[in-house]
Amino acid sequence: FDPEFVCNASDKKGRYSYEAQPYVCRWNLARLAEALGAELQSAKAGAILDEFMTIYQDFYLGNMRRKLGLLKKQEPEDVELVADLLKTMHIT
Repeated sequence: FDPEFVCNASDKKGRYSYEAQPYVCRWNLARLAEALGAELQSAKAGAILDEFMTIYQDFYLGNMRRKLGLLKKQEPEDVELVADLLKTMHIT
């Protein structure tokens, strides 16, 4: 596992690396909000973008917990457990 892996040879800056995905997704949402312009009020677009990372992180943690068989109550340590797992996968 390499969090900086980029499968697209033309992506020299690593924009689409595994670890950059949430940020690129948020950036894409911002561009969509700009394109919608008058159809989406600026304040509403800002509120949606502000919520994105929290929603993404909750969804991501839920998926990782299921993959690890952590099906009961979510614990505060789960975030650290997932981070440690990815670090271990990267160095081994």
